[in-house]
Amino acid sequence: MKNSVTILYLVRHCSYDKSRKILPGRLPVPLSKQGKNEAQNLRRYFSDKKIVRIYTSAVLRCQQTAKIMGGGKIPVTYDQRLLECFSAYQGYWKVEWRHFFIHRHELGGENHQDVQNRMIDFFKKTKFNNDKSYIICSHGDPLYFFYQYLTKQPLLRENKPNEEQLSPKDYQPTGSIRKINIYSNGKIEVEALLIQEQLKN
Repeated sequence: MKNSVTILYLVRHCSYDKSRKILPGRLPVPLSKQGKNEAQNLRRYFSDKKIVRIYTSAVLRCQQTAKIMGGGKIPVTYDQRLLECFSAYQGYWKVEWRHFFIHRHELGGENHQDVQNRMIDFFKKTKFNNDKSYIICSHGDPLYFFYQYLTKQPLLRENKPNEEQLSPKDYQPTGSIRKINIYSNGKIEVEALLIQEQLKN
């Protein structure tokens, strides 16, 4: 029996406008000029990959990334499970990411497990067809927590107050691609990251 493979390309949205110096969260912060160029690099990379659908977060920087990647030729589906993490600190006027999660107990919002759970729910309930290729466009933390699930790694622990933001070496940069091969026999293969410098060649 043929061991077919479904391909998921995990894409983190491209660089966004940081002129307002805020934590963007789910706010409608657009791609920067650099980010639009990065998205064009992604479009060229995917032009011969026979992508059948793009699933994306509806946050503006993901919307714009998906639209440029698809070039009007690939259907785009918005899914709330792919949204950026929810935090009361979105829009905070100091770019200090450690605030994003550590105030959850007083102010509400999601923790790491909440975010991973909705990414797993998206993965298990979305009907991906065998031998087809898809793009999943989302944000740094949701994609990283999903990657940890696929590779059976322990979930990244949450920051404590007054602690610097944790930055794992395998965290996905903006505008990058992580290819996931899912075989019909249950095997999952995760390929090395493709970053923007590699996509320019």
